[in-house]
Amino acid sequence: MPGVTNIHMFFMRSAIDCAFLGPESADGEREVIVIRHRLPAWTGIVWRAPGAKGVVELAPGALERSATQVGDHLRLEPQT
Repeated sequence: MPGVTNIHMFFMRSAIDCAFLGPESADGEREVIVIRHRLPAWTGIVWRAPGAKGVVELAPGALERSATQVGDHLRLEPQT
């Protein structure tokens, strides 16, 4: 989601992991600037990541399994 600096968990049916991303670099990569693990559903909490330019929402535990950390660089590509 481009330009996203915060998300909420209202009406979510299950927990999620989120990686907030910085701006896209010239080579198409984005730096992970904030990670939130297993955000609980239905909490109504707004999670903020100042400076974020996008967010990737994943199944709970996905960021731990992939060992994704703040400072890592990701490249988002369309699914073929």
